[in-house]
Formats: sequence, C-alpha cells, structure tokens
Amino acid sequence: KNIGLSPLNYFKDAYNVFDFSLVCLGMLDVFMTFNRALSALRAFRVFRVFLLLMRWRSLRDMVQSMVGSAVAAVYLTLLFMMVVLIFAVLGVNLFYNALPASQRFTFNDLYLSIITVFLVISNEGWAGLMEVTIRATNYAALVYFVVLYVVGQLMFFNLYMAVVIEKFHE
Repeated sequence: KNIGLSPLNYFKDAYNVFDFSLVCLGMLDVFMTFNRALSALRAFRVFRVFLLLMRWRSLRDMVQSMVGSAVAAVYLTLLFMMVVLIFAVLGVNLFYNALPASQRFTFNDLYLSIITVFLVISNEGWAGLMEVTIRATNYAALVYFVVLYVVGQLMFFNLYMAVVIEKFHE
C-alpha cells in the first residue's frame, strides 16, 4: 500500500499513519525478543479492529445500533431485575422450607431464591429443580416454574432482540 500510493500520499491519511505505527510496534516486538516487557505491545494490534470499524460502513452501522440500543436495554434490564425479585419473593412465600436440606438451590431465603430464579431463567437445570419442588409440594409448583420460564426466558429474550432490531432499523 505504501508503494502503490507513494510514501507522500500514504502518510497523508491518518488511518495509514495509525496502521504504520502499529506495524512498527509489532516489528519492534519481533526484533527485541530479549525484553519481555515489549511483548505487551502486541495488545495494540486490537486497535486494528477500530480501524476496521471506521472503514467498513455496514459494520459501523451495526455497532452504532447496538450502542444506541444500550439505553433501552438498561431500562429493560431494570424491568428484568424487578421481575426476578417478584418471582423470588413469590418463591419464598410458596416454597419456604419445602425443599430438602440437601438441595443446593432453594427458596429458603431471598438471596438463594434470587439465585434459584436466575437458574430457572437461564435454563440451567431447572427441570430437575422443578421435579424436586413438585415432589416436595404439589403440582401447583408446575404452574410457577412454567410461568417463570416463559416470562423469563422467552419473553425477555424476545424483548432484548426487539430493542436491538428496532434501533437497527432506525
């Protein structure tokens, strides 16, 4: 690129100067292998991604829409945390001391209940937890777990995706 543009035209572009400095830092790291501190200079290669963002318009638009949706995602996250708290309090009220002591995730206090609700929403072993809870109580626990799963997993995932897609279409 330097030969094709000629050195004078090559260094007129700020992106080319930035890229040239990154290459020089990389070459400095290669030639000075005895100094371990200079190997940290390899981290500067990450900045080439920013260079790519500046030049690739569609990727830049996509990243800008993701950043633009961050404000709406904050409000959605607050709503999600409130729903988790509601289901955790409901779980404590319904299933307090219902699960065996050997069970790792229970509804015995609010802290463990929040973790248990998040476990169900994240789809990590919730079927086994639901089975143990149904055996310890009754089949009404099935309604609790299914509603928690549908609201937490499906609805909020779709809401997050809708926020990102809406900002992308703007």
